[in-house]
Amino acid sequence: MPTTADAASSALIKTMHDWLGAAGVGWVRRRGGAAAMFSGWPVAAFNGVLLADARADLDAVRELLDEVAATGVAHALFTRPGTPAATLAAAASRGLRRQPFTVPLMVLDDRAQPAGALSPSGLTVRRVEPHEAATLSAAAARGFEMPLALARQAITSPVLGLPELRAYVGEVDGDVVATAMSYDHEALTGVYMVSTVPTHRGRGFAAEMTTRCVLEGRRGGAGGAYLQASEMGEAVYARIGFRTVERWETWSSQGSPRSR
Repeated sequence: MPTTADAASSALIKTMHDWLGAAGVGWVRRRGGAAAMFSGWPVAAFNGVLLADARADLDAVRELLDEVAATGVAHALFTRPGTPAATLAAAASRGLRRQPFTVPLMVLDDRAQPAGALSPSGLTVRRVEPHEAATLSAAAARGFEMPLALARQAITSPVLGLPELRAYVGEVDGDVVATAMSYDHEALTGVYMVSTVPTHRGRGFAAEMTTRCVLEGRRGGAGGAYLQASEMGEAVYARIGFRTVERWETWSSQGSPRSR
């Protein structure tokens, strides 16, 4: 059956709840069809309000925005198609500004076969264990060109120990050059942290890592899959077979944060 945007949105919120809880760095609070996510990281995309339902209760959205704002960190509201004007006005009245980019929510239906070419030349993919958190966080920091300290907070041994989570690295000649993580919830596999170090991009590694996440999820009983794409990644995922079902607008307290 088709993977819906509502199902993917709900699964994403559940994943963030479990992920931040295991990392011990924040919280997720759900109310009235919306959820507030707080990580404490100085990036608006990781602190804010997400809508499980585009028409989430307005009072709940206002309260959750105020709770995140009270932490003092950069934060955002992610709106979905059909979000009422009153919700957008609530964001604007709190000083949040609509950003020039949208975040594609992409899905792969449970009967669709991912078209990523397995095992690109020279790439070896293996699953990492909880004790290898330092290896994965260092590779993710290189791939996303982000501070190592931030990657270490997001990727910890307790996070990798979550039973629904699988993490992978891709190696070339023993050097870790690609990463990916997945999380299964209610027959959906969410794909996260897909990255390739700059010197190895354009060789099909991201497609391989994503495909591995989907296939391993199906072996574990999941059907469909979803992910949020960056500008760079959307075309890659489309070639694999993912389709964009929604584009989320971002209202942010920062001037122009990067999309996830």
